[in-house]
Amino acid sequence: MRRILRIAWREFLDTVQTKIFLLSLLMVPLIIGIGWYVSRNIVREKKGAPARKVAVTNLAEGLSDEIRLAFEKHNASGNRRRVEMTEAASDEGDLAAVAKKQKELVRQGKLDLYVVLEKDIATGRGKMLLYARSARLDDMETLSTVENLVEQAVTNLRCRLRNLSPELLQELRRRVPVERVLVEASSGKERRDKADFVASSLVPFFFMFMMFMGIFSHNQHMMTSIIEEKNSRIIEVLLSAVSPFQLLAGKVLALGGIGLTVMGIWTAAAVVAARWRGLALDVSPQMIAYFIVYYVMGFLLVTCILAAIGSICNTLKEAQSLLMPVSLLFVVPMVSWFSIAQDPQGLYARVLSFIPPLTPMVMILRLSSSRSISVLEVLASMLVLGASVPAAIWAGAKIFRTGILLYGKKPQVREVVRWLRQS
Repeated sequence: MRRILRIAWREFLDTVQTKIFLLSLLMVPLIIGIGWYVSRNIVREKKGAPARKVAVTNLAEGLSDEIRLAFEKHNASGNRRRVEMTEAASDEGDLAAVAKKQKELVRQGKLDLYVVLEKDIATGRGKMLLYARSARLDDMETLSTVENLVEQAVTNLRCRLRNLSPELLQELRRRVPVERVLVEASSGKERRDKADFVASSLVPFFFMFMMFMGIFSHNQHMMTSIIEEKNSRIIEVLLSAVSPFQLLAGKVLALGGIGLTVMGIWTAAAVVAARWRGLALDVSPQMIAYFIVYYVMGFLLVTCILAAIGSICNTLKEAQSLLMPVSLLFVVPMVSWFSIAQDPQGLYARVLSFIPPLTPMVMILRLSSSRSISVLEVLASMLVLGASVPAAIWAGAKIFRTGILLYGKKPQVREVVRWLRQS
């Protein structure tokens, strides 16, 4: 045990004292901070952005004034980017010539959007034609804005044609003011800040992201360090003093300490940032306990898999090719986290909960999204994950013991299976 601890301490210090580790430690909070700052100021930047240029050919009678008024109200509000509207007058006789000229301006980039409103648009038999240069997100925002403004103008015209008051219709359609109140499960306190709702809804993703970073991202260091020591023949010197199992156990212990250190610092930074912004996140001690249990078991499972991959590879290129299927597997809960969080009791979420490499991420996501997860289901997932950990340790140790001293050609699958069958 003393040798395992010495190896673990050496691996721990060799990692945490590097500049790359310190940079990666600060990178995630820095990226989150920059993202928050950008999201807070993006609306302000859009207000000062150059105005969008739109040309409108209106063939409907009595609609021009309504359209002009709708665009003027939009620009006067100052809440979004300005949209400058010009009228491309036309009757049905020379519509083709006018449309051709305006579409050429759109093609050249001198005009952002060209709109044609057919004659019977107010009665519902005509339609609106939109001509844009591209389908970029910025252009899609302009399309949406213009569509809403024209729809508002057409609605006002329809009201006037039927002797209805547009102001009365707007009053009838006005949304009911809503005040959302969060009642904390632990203390019973009430919180009315809208930002609390947003932050609380992102808590499941934060837990899952921390689990992903702690289990998968940091474990890749195990694989690269084994390959480097194998190529430099340092591994032979180490194995002259300790057994393969002691070496592997020391590396696993060191990497586990590094992962806990990083997650502890990131969690502390998140709590400080939330308190600084006045956000009170309702995270129970039971959830923290679940996180630690799933993290430890998931970490041991994935570490043994990556250690086995690193021991049979001679270059990082070989290791990356073997790592690809594992990476794709871990991408599944990342890309479907929102669906799982919306329906944590669904069949899809339950199936993923019993796939051992994904169990920690999926279960912590489900537990932080819903308090109605059955205790029996939690215990069953822990039993499945717990049963897979000894199997992974046994297989990883046997592959590591043989593959760590092999050089040259990468062993085939049959050879690896033969290693596992050997006593």
